[in-house]
Amino acid sequence: MDRPYSLLFIRAGTRPEAPMAEAVVDRHGKGRFRAFGAAVDPATKVDPSTLHVLEQSGYPTKALRTQT
Repeated sequence: MDRPYSLLFIRAGTRPEAPMAEAVVDRHGKGRFRAFGAAVDPATKVDPSTLHVLEQSGYPTKALRTQT
């Protein structure tokens, strides 16, 4: 495979699942997958409690952001 597969997680509103899914796929995909999230009604920023849980679990959060 020459380039990673892209995955898009779509959610409604400010649910934390998409940023969490992005972090898990990016880490465990080992370069084979790149995850992105999108929302029907996006928040202005990723929920701080979501970032906290990911950071406490050892996942990088620097690249996580909301998509408009």
